[in-house]
Amino acid sequence: MTDGNAVEQVRLAEAADEDDLIELCRLRHRETAMPGPDGRPAPLAVDKVRATIQRAIMPNRNDPDAGQAWIGAIGQRGNMEAAAYLTITSPWDQDALYLMVLWNFVAPDYRRGSHASDLLTFATAFSRVLQMPLALESTQHEPAKSRIIERNLSCKPFGHFYLITPDATPAIGAQ
Repeated sequence: MTDGNAVEQVRLAEAADEDDLIELCRLRHRETAMPGPDGRPAPLAVDKVRATIQRAIMPNRNDPDAGQAWIGAIGQRGNMEAAAYLTITSPWDQDALYLMVLWNFVAPDYRRGSHASDLLTFATAFSRVLQMPLALESTQHEPAKSRIIERNLSCKPFGHFYLITPDATPAIGAQ
């Protein structure tokens, strides 16, 4: 699949996608939730998830102090197959901006296809357009995602944190 086709498959999420994105986040949470003090997965903070999603999908949603955010989505209303949340941020000790993939998730029923690679293509295209480094991370619960990132972006993790610069972004699928 070419970069153009992958980017065409990924669309910008809209306000009408809010509930479907929250359900996708529920699925993600079941797989990746951090443990609470008792060792069990901490509960999903639905209000926090909703506010984060709304920042990316509501018209005129971006407060100048909050940074920009977008969600790339695959699927139609009522059937969200995959999504990636992108936001512009900076390190706590610098003013340099970069594009961060806050989350990138493919629903279990769609993992055999190209959705994970398509979302990476979408994120790297944003990185090139904005001329900002792209940062991704993968938790220890997501070894398959780590393999997909390493294979598609021809990079190795720094821990499980990946940083790709726009001028060095390889073509997706490069080995």
